[in-house]
Amino acid sequence: MDISEQVVENLGNKRYLVESGIEIKKYPCCGSAHLALDATFNLLSQGAIATHPADPDFVLAASLMGEIYASGDAGDSWQKLNREFTEVGVMVWVPN
Repeated sequence: MDISEQVVENLGNKRYLVESGIEIKKYPCCGSAHLALDATFNLLSQGAIATHPADPDFVLAASLMGEIYASGDAGDSWQKLNREFTEVGVMVWVPN
């Protein structure tokens, strides 16, 4: 019996899904962006990203290797600073 005959034979019968196929999304965006958002929120929770309301476009970020990166355009581009640390647990910047 080919697939078309199976479909016609089962018309009108109740069908139940083995799995619902419904998942709750963590974030209201495309699923392909979820890994990047998880990583960003993980960094934020560790204090490895610093911003300030006085200049919201200026962002500082630290890598796991103690490198410090700065962005003047809200994270669209980054420059590595010449200063390195062994480990950065928390970052805070205070505007002049």
